[in-house]
Amino acid sequence: MRAEANLEVLLAALLPTGRFGEYVFVEADDAKPVEDRAVLASVVEPEGRSLVLTRHDAERAGLPYNFVAGWITLEVHSTLDAVGLTAAVAAALGEAGISCNVLAGYHHDHLLVPHERLGEAIDVLQTLSARHRSLLAAKRTVRRASVEDAPAMTELARGAYAPYVARIGGEPAPMTDDYATVVRDDEAWVAEQAGSLVGLLVLSFHDDYLLLENVAVAPHAQKLGIGELLLDLADERARAVGVPEVRLYTNVAMTENLSYYPRHGYQETHRATQDSFQRVFFTKSLTTS
Repeated sequence: MRAEANLEVLLAALLPTGRFGEYVFVEADDAKPVEDRAVLASVVEPEGRSLVLTRHDAERAGLPYNFVAGWITLEVHSTLDAVGLTAAVAAALGEAGISCNVLAGYHHDHLLVPHERLGEAIDVLQTLSARHRSLLAAKRTVRRASVEDAPAMTELARGAYAPYVARIGGEPAPMTDDYATVVRDDEAWVAEQAGSLVGLLVLSFHDDYLLLENVAVAPHAQKLGIGELLLDLADERARAVGVPEVRLYTNVAMTENLSYYPRHGYQETHRATQDSFQRVFFTKSLTTS
């Protein structure tokens, strides 16, 4: 997934996740060696080397500590040059009187907070994230796609489906679609957020059901409710034309979708090979939803 630099998007997609266990800072001591696998973080300073270990490993090595922390990972993938994320997170925790030690990894930022306040810290960060999701949603629009959108739709689809190529053993169909043709032949919609195209929806109408051909969200904008927004739009369009059912399918290797769609009212009907892909078929009845 592409790393994100936009502060508002980063805060909206924080997804703070607590790691089980107790963690401590210690000073490395050559007389009390610690196995490399036990070192979770290391910082070399003029005064010596600081280590982050589990409390258990520190005590087993006989290394003293004076702060027991809970570990929070911000699951959003931030760029290393993103501006303001650490400040915003520290400020929110500071307002709640919670100390915060930040460790920046290549993919994620990690926070070490007082262990006894771990749950409270996660609540603070979830509230911060929810506030920024609302701000982003206010800047979000959905409109019918035009042929001029085709290049951006192609780029979005290729980015959204890229993580599945290795699983499937090839590019899934949405990565190779001609989106200029899709816009002309089907009903296509795009979601924009702060001037950037972040989602697409392709619908095909049949006599007694609506087929959701494709729904995709740009990697940097996932987990912000855009997918749900587009699924709701599919329901609205089905009702508008008077069909009682929405159908869709996904590749069996896209395991995340197999739980995502049922959470949004879809039921699996069957599995079959179609166009050389192993697909799982779902339906959603609008008369009972």
